[in-house]
Amino acid sequence: MVTDAAPQTQSKPSLFHRLKLIGAILVITGLLLPLYSCSGRFLDSTGREVHYVNQAGAIVPDKDVDPHQPLPSGVVKLEPNSPRPAGVTFHKNYHFFFGEFSYDDVFDWLRLFGFLWPLAAVIWVKQLEQGRKHTVFRWVEPLLVLESSFALCTSAIFGAKEIGFWSAWSGVILYSLGAAGIDVRALAAWKPAMSRPWKRVNNVLIYTVFLGCSVLSVFIFFKWLVA
Repeated sequence: MVTDAAPQTQSKPSLFHRLKLIGAILVITGLLLPLYSCSGRFLDSTGREVHYVNQAGAIVPDKDVDPHQPLPSGVVKLEPNSPRPAGVTFHKNYHFFFGEFSYDDVFDWLRLFGFLWPLAAVIWVKQLEQGRKHTVFRWVEPLLVLESSFALCTSAIFGAKEIGFWSAWSGVILYSLGAAGIDVRALAAWKPAMSRPWKRVNNVLIYTVFLGCSVLSVFIFFKWLVA
C-alpha cells in the first residue's frame, strides 16, 4: 500500500518477511489437505454400508426397510451424532481442492491463483521491491489477499470446514500481518517527518485493510452469503 521505502528496510529478511513466507506455505497446504467434509457413511466390520438400527442397537438390513414408506416402529436411521452399534464406524467424505478442479473452468483457475500467488510473491520479492513494480504491488497486495480469502471460502462452501481450510486461512492471516508490518516500516522510512498521530492513524489503517481482507471478509462470506 505504501508507494516507496528506504533500501535499508528491505536489505535483509525481517520478522515480517518470515511471516509472509510461513503464511504462503500454509496457504499452499490448502491444495493438499481436505478443505471440507460432507455427510459420510456408516460401515460395519466387513465394509458394508449401514443405514438403520433398531432400538436394541442391532443393524437392520436395508432390504427390510422401504425408503418410500415411514420407518418401521423401533427402527431409526443412523446419523453422524447418533449412538453406533458395535463394529460400526463412521467415515467422513473428505473433499480436496483438486478433486473438484475443472481444467476448462476459468473460475477454478482463479481459485487456484488465490492459493499460489502468495508463495510466488515471496519467491520474487526482490524483483517486486524494485521501482514501479514495487509501488504497484504494494497497492494491489490487499486485493490479492482478498482474492485468496474468496478462493478459500468458495473452495469450502458446501460442508463442514476441515484442516485444509483452517491451515490455509491461518496462512492468509499470517501473510497479511507480514505484509502490513512491511508497509508500516516502509511508511516510516518514506515519511520520517510525519507526525506521530498521523503515523498511528496510517498504521491502523494499513493493518485494518489487510485484516479486513483476510479475516472480516471470510466471516462475512460464511455468515451473510452462506448461512
